Amino acid sequence: MRVAIYYAGTVKAWEASKSDGPFVCPGCSSNVILKHGMFVAPHFAHEPGAECEYATDHAGESEEHLDSKRMIFDALSRHKEVTDLKLERYLGSVRPDISFRYNKTPVALEVQISNIDTHTIIKRTREYARRGISLLWVSPWWRVEEQGLQQGKLYVHMTAWERYIHYVLHRGRFYYWKNDLTLCSIHYQEEDAGFHSDPLRRMKHAAHRPMIEEHCQITGLSSFALGVNYTEEENFPQKAVFWGKPTVWVDEEKCFLRVEDAQQRYPLVFLDPARIATPSFDGDPFDEHASTAEGLDLPSGAPTWCPLHKKPYRHQDHFGAVYCDDPVCWSRYLLLTRGMMQNYPEVVGVYDPRSYLPDLSQKPTFVAGPTGRMTAIYPARPPVTRTLIAAGEKSWREFAATQAYIQIAFALRMCNKLQT
Repeated sequence: MRVAIYYAGTVKAWEASKSDGPFVCPGCSSNVILKHGMFVAPHFAHEPGAECEYATDHAGESEEHLDSKRMIFDALSRHKEVTDLKLERYLGSVRPDISFRYNKTPVALEVQISNIDTHTIIKRTREYARRGISLLWVSPWWRVEEQGLQQGKLYVHMTAWERYIHYVLHRGRFYYWKNDLTLCSIHYQEEDAGFHSDPLRRMKHAAHRPMIEEHCQITGLSSFALGVNYTEEENFPQKAVFWGKPTVWVDEEKCFLRVEDAQQRYPLVFLDPARIATPSFDGDPFDEHASTAEGLDLPSGAPTWCPLHKKPYRHQDHFGAVYCDDPVCWSRYLLLTRGMMQNYPEVVGVYDPRSYLPDLSQKPTFVAGPTGRMTAIYPARPPVTRTLIAAGEKSWREFAATQAYIQIAFALRMCNKLQT
């Protein structure tokens, strides 16, 4: 992942250095490691053995994937009508690669390169629709160049997720990102379908001839809704909201029609999304804390927002205290919770880790330098250790309430070691 939380809020991997740490995952609040090398694109990675849906949903992202997200993000950041732009915005069950508002319309971009199962696509599309966020799936143009499709060659290796996005979600087109904000949309026409009478099997075994459309800009698209049957087992359509060209491919006419025209001419195929019930969502679509006060045992009339960090309360410990997702708040919550789970163990940590400093109170050793001059060499000062948290519920609460974030983060790491 490209974004993590640290002492000052959120930070992008290419803008961070290891000295800025510790870094934590926005999803599970566990420690993550900044990786940045000559052959590795800057990113944050969970420690081995970590279990986090935030990580597994986007696991194994290639360097090309990370670079594509960064370049699209940079291009959008230069557009004056794009606001609230964010990389890997954490929205609970989904995390769009890039999200922003364009003329107040919330938009999410999912940049897809590697294989992904259709169940994951369905889960994300449904959640974006529930929140009222317009969704656009894109892939980099180099995937087209690898297949030589611009020369008119048949596409014989179309993957299951590409077929799903092309036929089910985008209704006859696939968007490819070329550079900056430029997209190229392609319609894949089935050819050489073989002898299969079943349409799904025929689709799977068919070759596809690309029909390349004109180029468009990400900021030149618009929001529109469609009624979608996500799976064959579901006989009822659900509303989906997309960011793209408001046209759909109509096989009967072998052309693209405006969504409104397609709904009028073929109402059984292109349903009116206004008549489809959608789950209600209160609040800002981009608010990761939306409705988070629900389930918290708050006194009647108590505030639901943290007065210190101006964020909604999201967590509550076993003492009844509530916390927001600011690094200071959630680190205190995690520490108290971890202590209760481990029966409040005694945690010992390094108080002054600068063991490389000379101990001037000790007798030096004199060593002759290259010029014959004697140089005093003092022994290294040993690290001074102290007990960060004494065993006991009261001590844990006092420590969490009084210490700086850096010491709390260190205590959390010590707790993790004790647990393992």
